[in-house]
Amino acid sequence: MIKAKKEIVMDLKGKYLKEDEKVNEVLSNAVRDNQITLIVSPQGTGKSEWVKSLPYNKAFVSPTISTANQIENDVENISVARGCSFLTFEMTLSDAFGTPLYGNVSITFGSAQSVKYIEDVDVLVVDEIHKLVQYSTFGYSNCQSVLNAISQFYDQGKKIVLLTAPPTLLDCIQHLDFMEKLDTYIKICKDKEYVSECIMLKNLFNRQKMINLIQRNSTGDNFQIALYNDTKAIKDIAENLNEYNIKALSVNGLEYKENTNHKKELIEDIKKGNYHGYDALLCTSWVDVGLNFLGTNITHMYCVFDNNYDTGDLTLIEQFMARSRRSKPILYISKPTISKEEQKLLEHFTDKPIKFEKEILQHQKEVANTLIEEYKQGYIKDIDTKQVYGIYKLDYEKREEKYHFSDITLKYQLFRIFEKWEILNDFSYLKQRLKVQRLVERNDTNELSTVEIQKLKDVLEKMKTNIFLKKNGAI
Repeated sequence: MIKAKKEIVMDLKGKYLKEDEKVNEVLSNAVRDNQITLIVSPQGTGKSEWVKSLPYNKAFVSPTISTANQIENDVENISVARGCSFLTFEMTLSDAFGTPLYGNVSITFGSAQSVKYIEDVDVLVVDEIHKLVQYSTFGYSNCQSVLNAISQFYDQGKKIVLLTAPPTLLDCIQHLDFMEKLDTYIKICKDKEYVSECIMLKNLFNRQKMINLIQRNSTGDNFQIALYNDTKAIKDIAENLNEYNIKALSVNGLEYKENTNHKKELIEDIKKGNYHGYDALLCTSWVDVGLNFLGTNITHMYCVFDNNYDTGDLTLIEQFMARSRRSKPILYISKPTISKEEQKLLEHFTDKPIKFEKEILQHQKEVANTLIEEYKQGYIKDIDTKQVYGIYKLDYEKREEKYHFSDITLKYQLFRIFEKWEILNDFSYLKQRLKVQRLVERNDTNELSTVEIQKLKDVLEKMKTNIFLKKNGAI
């Protein structure tokens, strides 16, 4: 639960924040009168565009390269600091989804944290603040850089604006200093349905199942988009679809950044509805950041995670499903599973819905720190961070500094287990999070969706009409 000195809840009357005079006035006044302001507004309401129009010297930071790229491309003469350290750039690492964690920056954190640079800026804008949580398990140096920047700007008395659409993950950072010092929390409400139907499918991560689905849902004049966090898999799926005469384009984060085979240029056209003959687009999670697809014939979207949801969460689904701005497609998502170990852990939590419990958090912190110390002393060879809660790894550090504990990492790992439990035990929770009226759980791709059932009904009705007309000599 987000806590602030002042909370404001408003309905958005217009389509975008800048178009609603009352909302615009409240937001602007909040930034003017407070040091730290959190703005939560649904996807597609123009948060980024609104904050760019603020009459201040601004610096933008984000844990992700993709967000920084978007800001750099969209705005002239703007200072951007990406959530990466110098070492991360030099190592040219990739995150868990294949997105590169390096690149040329206009302002790096080495200078972003210098007093001289901070003095030149009035407002620090932290876009996609929820990604601080998501990146805590595989790109913590990005998160730490952003946290350091927030601390530096706060200490210099500068204004800080935090932006996000889905606020759920902010529970994982509520304990941080800047969240505890939050002056004003503004929640913008607007009823928006992004998809016509959600289908939760078991083993959607199976490549052949994805090939079959995209093939079956292709009509020749529609377009389909898949987020699938596996670079090799999307390439294989695209190649197989092309053999079935379904023209598919696969693009990972590195290919998009470096414009490999003109893929970035193709994406820019696809965003506008110019598909260059393609029927389907398959991407890793970079597609979630800042890309809005304006085509009116996007009929199906697929947000594909592994069964354990190690490569995603509901927040990522919420962000992705809103990328289709002028269509209301059918959304396919993976059905999560809870392992035996996770089920055993859940037995220690008494409240339903499940919440963080201090005693359990403290116990897990002690276990993690003991393991880290044992590793430093050489008593154990290595630590598998996938098997231990709360530990993140820095590959480029010397041995003694490679593993660290983080409350954010611990809470996020637990939160994902809680979230899976909610999905599997309470459909109303999933419907509320995804803002969808119809939610269907299917075990096999051969089952039909509501739209497909309606198409069959229309065909049968037409056949009945033709038979009647023939009997009466009308045709």
